[in-house]
Amino acid sequence: MIDIEKKFYPLLIEFDYKIINNASGQIVRAFWENVPEDLLAPSIVCAKKDSPFKSKWPLYEYESFPKLTRLGHALRKTAFPDIANQPDMNWLFWGRRVLRKIDNVLNKRQFDYIHSVSCPTAAHMVALEIKNRTGLPWIAQFHDPWIGNPSRKFRFSYFCNRFEQMEFEIAKNADFIIHTNSVILDAWRKRYGSLVEGKMVSLPLSFNTINLPKQIEKTEDGKLIMSHIGEIYYSRTLKDIVDAICEIRQEDIAITDKLQIQLIGRVKDSEKKYIHSRQLEKMFKFVGLLSPDKLEDYYCNSDAYLALDMKTQNSPCYPSKLMMYYYYRKPILGITTEGSIMEKDLGASGHHCYHYGDVKGIKSYLISLLAEDKKLYSFDHDYWTRFTVENAIKDYSDIVLKIVGDSVR
Repeated sequence: MIDIEKKFYPLLIEFDYKIINNASGQIVRAFWENVPEDLLAPSIVCAKKDSPFKSKWPLYEYESFPKLTRLGHALRKTAFPDIANQPDMNWLFWGRRVLRKIDNVLNKRQFDYIHSVSCPTAAHMVALEIKNRTGLPWIAQFHDPWIGNPSRKFRFSYFCNRFEQMEFEIAKNADFIIHTNSVILDAWRKRYGSLVEGKMVSLPLSFNTINLPKQIEKTEDGKLIMSHIGEIYYSRTLKDIVDAICEIRQEDIAITDKLQIQLIGRVKDSEKKYIHSRQLEKMFKFVGLLSPDKLEDYYCNSDAYLALDMKTQNSPCYPSKLMMYYYYRKPILGITTEGSIMEKDLGASGHHCYHYGDVKGIKSYLISLLAEDKKLYSFDHDYWTRFTVENAIKDYSDIVLKIVGDSVR
């Protein structure tokens, strides 16, 4: 823990800080808005957004040209996704603007270190340039991986090579690097070796429990409700659980009256079409995208949760909603790939996880869930405590003290 006699003044660079419905913004706000004011006093560089959120810290907001940023999302669906992926559209329409104006902030305030959070990748590129200008220590925090991220694919080697060089520059120049899990740490150690030795750590995502219910009640008897909270996009797919339900239906037609699966968040049209083709529309409820304050009812009024991973070997992506699933202490069905961080984490917590393609295993799980098999409830009910903001602050304090040390004023 940081010596309470010292107070540190970081420059935090986080594009999504004011965006209410953005998962990264939610996680970063949960941490920094609850940091003790006698330990850390950040100044925050973020995108300028119309938002009801009011921070207790000074914000330096820079226009991000959202219409042009949406162009980047559109380009990803065309034959030229590389333009949007390297580094990203926020670098073109936000990052460069920040660097043109940030000297005004640097000249007015004195900072002890830089802390940047990615995604978007633009945040780290801005931090790298500020470090080059100032010589300040720099913490680079990744919520999702860059290289190896299944949602970031390149068609041309030129752009791929440039992107790999960008990550190398971060590995080389950052004074400390934070990843969310051991799968990404292992990949970086293999990729960069001694270059990152001694300056990386895994710091789990965290959430604030202050406004969450203390007692989690089971839903009323009747139809069992399983909820998936989060977007179903890229290679995430419902196909295996749909196929498992179809097999159960052949043996027990009444399953349509016993089970409902709620999908909170955006769902690909191809997934909806597949559900329709199997005549399971009545079993799947498409809720759509909700603001964080609307999610609590769905967490509480669920009997079980569904977690879908990216369909890629050794998936390093950690679904942020998983830590909330742990807090509400209901059975979790995970569908992932071999060697993924989801597989490791659900296994460590005592929940159940199946690989994509294992329709038989998923079918068996659903039958046990409907039968209220006690084995599915023998998971670690305190596993959620690993993800509290309080624990994250303690671990982060040690990192700050390590990289800033005696250099603080």
